[in-house]
Amino acid sequence: MRKFFFIFGLLISFCALSESTLVHPFELEFSAPENRFHLKAELFLSCRYEKLVWGDSSEFHVKNETVSLPITIKKSQIKISHSKTSSLKLDGRFRSNPGCMSELRLIFTDAQYAVGWAGQMNRPIMFVLKEGHFYRTGDSVLDISKLENQIANRLVDFSYVPTTGQVNIWMTADGQRLSISPTSSAIDPVTRMPYRLKTK
Repeated sequence: MRKFFFIFGLLISFCALSESTLVHPFELEFSAPENRFHLKAELFLSCRYEKLVWGDSSEFHVKNETVSLPITIKKSQIKISHSKTSSLKLDGRFRSNPGCMSELRLIFTDAQYAVGWAGQMNRPIMFVLKEGHFYRTGDSVLDISKLENQIANRLVDFSYVPTTGQVNIWMTADGQRLSISPTSSAIDPVTRMPYRLKTK
């Protein structure tokens, strides 16, 4: 009888659920100094769940999808477009812990300067701006309003601040430092800037 209740309770725990994440169409526009950096924009969508496994063991499965977004650049004006709805969904029976997430990633790669540490002259300085949420149960929608408030219709740039032994670099919008953590590079003693990027 005890075994029966255990199996019955286990069956109940394998719930039929629907989890999804949704990204509606949007446009994000800002400006930047010409030839300051290279930009890549992408959406990352992911769903995960604990697979149906008998017993006390756990086995998780993750499904990911990355969507590259088109970027239009006219002189110093940059527009990132997402023209159709993107979604990722889970259907079926899961033991527990199902959830989905989505994230907008903007990857800014310095076109002029290198990290420089340990001779890394081919490695550019880089920042990644992200907006999204962690895994959530049920249906969720990506909200990029915080990122829009930071950079939309503003001048996005890198700020290089030399110190005694390195250069500290921030991302800025209209001259104000963004909340993203700064990075640093080795300092060229001649120019008091990061070392120039060496391309292959």
